[in-house]
Amino acid sequence: MSDVSDRDFRKALEGEDELGVVIRGQIHIETQLLRLLALLTPYEQHLENMNLNYTQRVELAQALGLKPQYGPPLKALGRIRNDFAHKPHTRLSKEHLNDLYGNLAEEDREIVLESFKKTKRKIAASPKVPFRELSLKDQFILVMVSLRAILVTAAMEIESKTSAI
Repeated sequence: MSDVSDRDFRKALEGEDELGVVIRGQIHIETQLLRLLALLTPYEQHLENMNLNYTQRVELAQALGLKPQYGPPLKALGRIRNDFAHKPHTRLSKEHLNDLYGNLAEEDREIVLESFKKTKRKIAASPKVPFRELSLKDQFILVMVSLRAILVTAAMEIESKTSAI
């Protein structure tokens, strides 16, 4: 089971400034990545001893079965997080968003846009505002929610396969 719901995750990010959105969002996504690795690894206690960085964790998850299409956006998130963590005047930019969104597979971009449509309906927002006209922060949050949901779903699929054995 996930530590927080997608809705709670989105709400937590909406209350943050850009730095908080990137750092807190990446922390939540990395937590789901670690959960996935624990499920994919027979002896998970050895993962900590490996002292892997975020990119290495993404690579290991892919080596153990995470679909290859998820590597590029997860790595893009790591690069964006590093910009915010190591460059004090970093602001969320179109380049950051293009790096993250542009590295999503086409089907995952469609998931982000569908999520956006559902969110608009729930909050009765104007249907005339296209995704690309949202603030960079709001676009980033929607992509983050989708990335996290991908990892949560992958973990749930693995849990259901293991419980069936």
